[in-house]
Amino acid sequence: WPITLPCRTDLRTNHAPELRWWLADSEPAGSRAVRGERAVPVVQSRPASEAPIPRPDGCPVTRYLEHVHSPRWVTGLVFATTIAMCLVGLWLLAVKGEVLAGLVLVGSAGVVGLIVRTFRAVRIEVDEAAMRVRLGPFGFAVAGDAIEEVRVTPYRWLAYGGWGLRWGRDGGRSARACSVPFLRTGVAVDTTDARRYYVNSTAPDALAAAVGRLAGEGRSL
Repeated sequence: WPITLPCRTDLRTNHAPELRWWLADSEPAGSRAVRGERAVPVVQSRPASEAPIPRPDGCPVTRYLEHVHSPRWVTGLVFATTIAMCLVGLWLLAVKGEVLAGLVLVGSAGVVGLIVRTFRAVRIEVDEAAMRVRLGPFGFAVAGDAIEEVRVTPYRWLAYGGWGLRWGRDGGRSARACSVPFLRTGVAVDTTDARRYYVNSTAPDALAAAVGRLAGEGRSL
């Protein structure tokens, strides 16, 4: 279940430049490069000049924030189907006088539209304490000191049984995933309790860098 905090510092900026120093060293010898996978090294520290300025209210500072949306054609197709259902339902009500069938179609269209709007995007936030992932009202959080390894890897939808907030087994670990349809890029986070958490991302290298830095700082505590 997600960990919620009373406030956030929302830095809506391009995170890649501030993480470029971290990625400049490239991958160390022996890191994984199998079927598109890239193991990301855990950073123990970073330059003092780039350390976040602590807030007086004690709230964690958001270091990475991303909203991952479904492909436009998927959303467009669903909304077109919803509108068609609604129009047919209204036609049945107004022209044919079939009240029950019309109400069922209009009601179903409203429910589908509400579901799509609620679960239209995955929200990823990395702050000083944890990586927090949400899909609508659901999600999970992974604390920095529990992270064992971070890996940029394609999403294996068969291992999780589809898209959305899913459970399965991946790489011999009990796994949870938060994904959107037909997006394969993302990051896998392995934890010290033999679990794996996968999240889709359109900028997996930047996300992996932020999570790797979080893990390194968690180990140094």
